[in-house]
Amino acid sequence: MRSRVEGIAARLSRALKTPVRRAEGPNGIRLEADLPPDLTETERKVTLAAISDADSFGHERTRRGDLVWAFINSEDVS
Repeated sequence: MRSRVEGIAARLSRALKTPVRRAEGPNGIRLEADLPPDLTETERKVTLAAISDADSFGHERTRRGDLVWAFINSEDVS
């Protein structure tokens, strides 16, 4: 459901104090947020709780830094 996507995005944004990027595709919606280098234990726990509500989720290390992502399948988005 779209409210599920919005809920995950809102929780990520609050926990990480950063904008959440959103990409919609034919299979679902992917949310991404940059991880601050000074992530606290509380922020880490809230972030993990938020992304664990997605159908799949993960962590990537890029040249710009670390990010987390959450993917919600299209059949769960209305």
